[in-house]
Amino acid sequence: MRERIRRNVGLGMAVILLVSSLGVPPASAGTVREGKSLAEAEMDVRSGPVEYNGSEQKPKVSIHLDGVPLREGVDYRLSYADNLDAGTAVVMATGTGAYHGSREAKFTILPRTVSAQALQIEAGCQKEYDGTTKASPTVSVQVLPGDQVEVRCTAAYDTCFVGREKTVTVSGLHFGGPDGDNYRLETSDLVLKTTGQITPQLPDFQKSAALAKGHSLDLRTLFTDAWKGEARFQLTGEALGCTLQGTTLTAGQTLGTVKLQVTMTGWDENGDGIDEYSGDSGIDYLTVTVVDKESQPPGNGGGVGQPGFSLQGPTAVTYGQSISFQTTGGAGTGKVTFWVEPRSGRGAATIDSNGVLQGTQTGSVLVYAKKDGDDRYESIQADPIEVTIRPAKLTIQVHNKTAAVGDPVPALTQADYTVSGLVGRDTLAKAPTLSYGAAPNLSLPGVVPIQAAGAVAPAGDNYDPNITYVPGTLTIREVPVYPITVAAMVNGAVATDCQAAEPGTTVTLTVRPAEGFRLEKLTAASGGRALSLRKTAERVYTFSMPEGAVTVTAQFVQETPEQGPFPFTDVPETAWYYDSVVYVYTHGLMNGTGPTTFQPNAPTTRGMVVTILYRMEGSPEAASWSPFGDVDPNAYYAAPVAWAAWNGIVNGYSATTFGPQDRVTREQLAAILYRYAEYKGCEVSQRGDLTQFVDAGQIHTYAREALSWANRMELIQGKGKGILDPRGLAARAQVAAMLQRFQEKILA
Repeated sequence: MRERIRRNVGLGMAVILLVSSLGVPPASAGTVREGKSLAEAEMDVRSGPVEYNGSEQKPKVSIHLDGVPLREGVDYRLSYADNLDAGTAVVMATGTGAYHGSREAKFTILPRTVSAQALQIEAGCQKEYDGTTKASPTVSVQVLPGDQVEVRCTAAYDTCFVGREKTVTVSGLHFGGPDGDNYRLETSDLVLKTTGQITPQLPDFQKSAALAKGHSLDLRTLFTDAWKGEARFQLTGEALGCTLQGTTLTAGQTLGTVKLQVTMTGWDENGDGIDEYSGDSGIDYLTVTVVDKESQPPGNGGGVGQPGFSLQGPTAVTYGQSISFQTTGGAGTGKVTFWVEPRSGRGAATIDSNGVLQGTQTGSVLVYAKKDGDDRYESIQADPIEVTIRPAKLTIQVHNKTAAVGDPVPALTQADYTVSGLVGRDTLAKAPTLSYGAAPNLSLPGVVPIQAAGAVAPAGDNYDPNITYVPGTLTIREVPVYPITVAAMVNGAVATDCQAAEPGTTVTLTVRPAEGFRLEKLTAASGGRALSLRKTAERVYTFSMPEGAVTVTAQFVQETPEQGPFPFTDVPETAWYYDSVVYVYTHGLMNGTGPTTFQPNAPTTRGMVVTILYRMEGSPEAASWSPFGDVDPNAYYAAPVAWAAWNGIVNGYSATTFGPQDRVTREQLAAILYRYAEYKGCEVSQRGDLTQFVDAGQIHTYAREALSWANRMELIQGKGKGILDPRGLAARAQVAAMLQRFQEKILA
């Protein structure tokens, strides 16, 4: 197929006619747009912001394309949007002639400025005394013809009391109404003044009432609670057996109407001689009708009769669901009764004595409430409420399932879905069919949808036939392996038979208390949840590996916490190291050099220090030999040195020399404790300032980092006068103090 292009003269539209190689035109032809697009043009609104004037704003624009000015009506035409009211308006240029496309710009229409002189306040605002200074003057504004603008403000009298020619201050002026946003005040904090008056509050009372024979009525309750004046009453004419005591009228047994003269006295609230509550109502009497039983309340609901007895509650409920109804108003001791009646041939519900309704058949019912009468009041029935009982909606939720790679495809049964929305013993007319959205491939991890369909709601109209289905998934996953971590602990250790395991694997824990200690508490937890531990032998426990990492923690306590008298006579109670020696002795970390001696100033050997740490760790099993030729395999420190060496806690002077009988220096002790803290998983990033010590230059390079940490953690401190003495020997008392601080500050 080849192309023939017929070109028009000049710029415009060109038609491309595609002709097959056989000379037969194809079924359709396309068009090519020539000329330039306004999309890349520069467009500016010449006038800038304009002010609202009640008419559409159509500012001119300038458009340049490639530096060439374009002409309105020749190269483009203009249209406008949102260009009447104050706000952001749009002008759009659409290409014509040699130009196509469009370009738009926005411009601002500012609200019209209104001066204070354009505002008018209607003089003489007035209100009846209500105890507040709130005023409601009428303020108007001159605006453009046809605009509707309300002036809104906050206004207050100078005082809240009755008086004429009171000053009214008007502030917070702003505009509202349909066209209010198109105007703004020239001065935002404008304050205006006018005058007004507050008149006394007139008494408002019920002019007639009914009273059951033999009962009493406090006539003062016929007045509104707001009026504070005083009212006095006097029976006039025939009393019909009624008696009046103060403001309380008691009816006799004769039916009829009695008349009472009312004398009212005002009340001066602020003592200025002008009453805030007027005693002049224009009416100086009221009537009370004695009846067998009262049936109508006072018009103002003043506490007698059955004021406003009514029923409240929802107007719709779903089949099988419950809603509650309440009544308000009424008086006396009569019982309130609820009942329902069908609104039409369909619809049914039950309602109990507490007003709880349950829909039992779709349709509509009327809910009624009645308050029984008593010896004073007649019964009263509230207006009924129509309630629509809607069909229940059913949802079938498919359960999610999991399988491991290599497992067989799980079967889908009735246990794999849940139906919600069924009422009572109702059941589906037809159960759903479950199926996989695609054939599961259990040779690879993945997710396969599980779908439900084909269920039928119970027969009848109580259920929506359109059932909602929520699909589930089959997740195929590789069996994961999760880590097992043993937390740092003191006075014992816990060993695991593996460092990681698959879910469902049985993991074994072996507890190893330090000498003189016993296990107090053992916990294995995953995701904040404690796992069930099973004791299978002395000091041996197992648990089933969950789907998540596990942390094991243990607490150890002394087997014999009660100690006899402190035996060491060479450790006086006044010595600075007394508490530390007591601590290491009672915790089984250090023993005496004899039955009654501790020798606090005697040096400590490297083998002794390693043995103490070995006891703190619970005397774990260690290699039967150490790499050091100078460590006697039968010596008490043989196993501790082997354990410490294989765990990187101690190094020798060389690959074959450890020096177990050598006296330990302060910097050596710091290095051993530092590496033991690392072994326990403790934080060891803290550093002290060693430059404060004049002998800091004597610290060996291998011990500088450890000694800085030990000094920061207050394990090893200076000896005074800026002396650290890193190469000085660590006496037994000093070692005791360091061990106490290490356990309390680092391991605790």
